[in-house]
Amino acid sequence: AKKIITGATTANGMGFSPDGKVFYFIDTPSANIYAYDYDHATGDVSERRVFHTVTDGGLPDGMCVLSDGRICVAGVSAFIRRTERSWIRFSFL
Repeated sequence: AKKIITGATTANGMGFSPDGKVFYFIDTPSANIYAYDYDHATGDVSERRVFHTVTDGGLPDGMCVLSDGRICVAGVSAFIRRTERSWIRFSFL
């Protein structure tokens, strides 16, 4: 095993873009979904950036990346999906 991320509080969802060049990571308490450049040859990540911050009071948890690159994130109170231009939120009853 190799440590590639530091400073996370609660690691949850993780996934890769379909081309394997981007690694996505959820840190639940911060409500952030991070994206990193991923080097397949070395397993290293770089260029951390906030891909999305959940701001509706819910917290992101698990995630999956679909074959077309869309990202689906499950949360405590909702499910969100990234489209080309925006996030779509589906609330649980």
